[in-house]
Amino acid sequence: MVFAVSVFHAYGHQWACQLVFHPRKRVGFGLTDGEGCERFWSSIRHLIACLRVSGFFRRLFVLDRQIQFNDEQGMFKLGAWLARRWLDSVSKERDASLTVALCDVEEEDLRAEWNAQVAAQVVSAPRQSKHAGDKEIDKILVDLELIKELREESRDANASLRASAHALSPAEVQALRNRMEDAKRDVKAAQVRIEQAKLRLGTGAMRRYEELRGDAYVRARVNARALRVSIRMAIRAHKFEREKLERAYRSQVMRTSSNHQQTKDLVHRREKNLSAMVRKFNTLVTQIEVLVKNSAALKRKVTIPRRLDSRALFRLDVDDAIWQEDPGLGPQDEGALPRWQVDEGVRDGIRAFLILERCREEQERIGAELGALGAWWKEERHKLETFCSQSNGMCPLFAVAACLLSTEANRHNVIRPHFAGGRTYPP
Repeated sequence: MVFAVSVFHAYGHQWACQLVFHPRKRVGFGLTDGEGCERFWSSIRHLIACLRVSGFFRRLFVLDRQIQFNDEQGMFKLGAWLARRWLDSVSKERDASLTVALCDVEEEDLRAEWNAQVAAQVVSAPRQSKHAGDKEIDKILVDLELIKELREESRDANASLRASAHALSPAEVQALRNRMEDAKRDVKAAQVRIEQAKLRLGTGAMRRYEELRGDAYVRARVNARALRVSIRMAIRAHKFEREKLERAYRSQVMRTSSNHQQTKDLVHRREKNLSAMVRKFNTLVTQIEVLVKNSAALKRKVTIPRRLDSRALFRLDVDDAIWQEDPGLGPQDEGALPRWQVDEGVRDGIRAFLILERCREEQERIGAELGALGAWWKEERHKLETFCSQSNGMCPLFAVAACLLSTEANRHNVIRPHFAGGRTYPP
C-alpha cells in the first residue's frame, strides 16, 4: 500500500512532506490528482436542498438512484474521458521531453539529482539545546579515543604481518591488510568529524576540551550555527513553495478558487515562522556579543557572527548574507552546493523529468484500462448473445436481455470512435 496526498491539498503541507507524498513526485500515480471524492461530491451536491427535509429511507433511495444515473452516464462518456486523458498525457510528455532535451542533462543524472534533493531536504534540521556545546565536546572526545584504538589496532596488524608473514596463508595475509585499510579509513572519517565539530565549537586550540564543558559562549555559538542551518533550510523550502505557487498562477489553475487564497495564507504563515527564527538568531548573536565583551580571552580571538535581516531574506537573493560564509560561525559547505540547488537548467530538467515519468505511467494506466474495458465488453456481449440465442424469444427475460444488448452495443459504439483510426491513441 502506497500513500499520497491529493494535489491541491499538498500545498498545505510542509515542503519536505510534499517531496515525499505529492502524487506528481511519487512513482506509480501517473497524472491522477486524487480529487475523485471532491468530484463525486460536486455531482451530488444539488441534492442537498431537497434531501435536507427528506426522510432517512427516501434520502437513501434518492442517493442510490443518483449514483446509478451518474454511473450510467459515465459509461457513455468513458471513451471521451479516456481519449482526453490520453491526449493530455501525450501533450505534457511532448513538452516535458523538449525541456529535458534543452537542459542537456541525461535522465539518469536528473534522477540522481532528484534523489539527492529529496535526501537533503527531508533531513531533520539540527536542534538547539542547553547542552549543545557539551554534546559536541563529547563527540570530539569519543572520536579521539576511537582514533587511538584504531591506530593501535593498525600497528598490531602491521607487526603481525611483518613478524609472521611467511607462516601465514594468503587469506590470512589479505585479512590483516584489510584490517589495516579499514582502520586507516575509519581514522580519516573520525578526523573529519573532529574538524567539523571544532568548526561548530569555534575554539580551535584555545583551551582543552574538558575545560569547555558548560561554557556559555560555546553553547550560544553552537546553537546559533544550528539555527542558521535551520533558517537556510527553511528559506530553501520557502523558495520551492513560492515557485510552485507562481507556476500555478501563470497556468491559471484554480485562479478564482478560494482554496488558492488558503494556499497563499499558508505560505505567508511560513514567512512569519521564518521571521521568528531570524529574531531568535539575532538574539543569540547579541548574547555572543555580550559574552565576548565581558571576556578578555575571547575578545582577542573571536569574530562576532553577522546579524540577519528578515526583509532581505524574503527577496531570495543568491548574494544575501545567509548564503555566504559567516566568519563568526565558520564555513557551512558553501563551496559544495549541489547542482539541484544552484543550476537552473538542472532544476528545470528535474521538474520536466518528473512530469515525463508521470506521463509514461499515465499512458500505461490508460492502456490497461482500455484493455480491461475491451475484455469486459467482450464478456458481457458474449453472455447476452448466448442467452438470446438459447431462449429463442420464449423466455420472459428475452426482451430484457435484448434491451441490455442494445444498450451495451450503443455504449460500445459511443466509446469506440474515440480510439479508432488515430495513431496518437493507444492500441
